[in-house]
Amino acid sequence: MFSQQVNQKYSIVGQDLYKSLNDAAVISPDLAKGSTKVWYAKSSRDLGMGYDWCAKKYCLPDIEDLKKTHVLLGSVKGTDEEKIFGLLQGEIWSPNGEAHNLIDKSGAKHTSMSVGDIIEMNGKCYMADIGGFRELHRQIKGKVALAARMGTIDIDRILVNLENAEEQFEKHVAVIKKSDSQSDTKALNWSENVLADIRSLISLIADKK
Repeated sequence: MFSQQVNQKYSIVGQDLYKSLNDAAVISPDLAKGSTKVWYAKSSRDLGMGYDWCAKKYCLPDIEDLKKTHVLLGSVKGTDEEKIFGLLQGEIWSPNGEAHNLIDKSGAKHTSMSVGDIIEMNGKCYMADIGGFRELHRQIKGKVALAARMGTIDIDRILVNLENAEEQFEKHVAVIKKSDSQSDTKALNWSENVLADIRSLISLIADKK
């Protein structure tokens, strides 16, 4: 629906080839130079199946190393993921092949923004999914991730234990804060740091469920 509306409104794209993504600003100021990064997947074999599929297959993009799975097509001014997705459909921003050379040089293999592609803005990454956009989070790596894949550790049990530990440390911190003793300052700092680490672990593990 959005693509149809854009197509009706913008019909001024010419035959000139784009040198950068921002040359497509001729159809919308949202595609002018900005801080919103547009990443196209190098391959859609798995990513094209969507977020849930990739989560189960442990192949979600690593937001700390997007260049491993994606190419940076450019940075635009727009901040509405759905609108950017609509504008970057081939029939909208490259109806006469204007983006052919740009796509070819970038290493991407598709002109239309598709499932598996990513929009990065304000320090967060959003992957185009079958029903919209889904935010990507940091991945669990190393031995914990490998063990989870092999089924040798019980993620649910670990999560429950961490949540119980979080509750206990919250109570511990509350007790220390009520104390007027100066000697408790070091204990409070240590306890708050441990609590923060527990919450980070809970967040990372919960993201993988």
